[in-house]
Amino acid sequence: MRERRAEGVLSWINFWTEFEIRYYFRHYKRSKEHEFLGLKQESMIVSEYKRHFHDLLIFAFTLVPTEQHRIKRLMDGLIYDLRKGLVILYPKIVWELVEATRFIDAVLEEE
Repeated sequence: MRERRAEGVLSWINFWTEFEIRYYFRHYKRSKEHEFLGLKQESMIVSEYKRHFHDLLIFAFTLVPTEQHRIKRLMDGLIYDLRKGLVILYPKIVWELVEATRFIDAVLEEE
């Protein structure tokens, strides 16, 4: 905003636009990071959980910078029975995790 003041009077619309960019987005991003960290599968099916995870990932990318970090975080939010089934597999890419989870979920539904 200092740069704009040097040019002259800062209009209300310019002030509001810069305010939103600097402060509102930062607050919104922080709230989405917290939502990401608290995300659990709970009653969602695996594909819904994965979609929600990826929707929030854009706000929390620095929290899970590598594929292994993303896999660990995705696994941590799964329901216990699915996590238990994945222990021996420990997938190396997210796609493997999702496919294995869908398979285990289908087996659990047969019981």
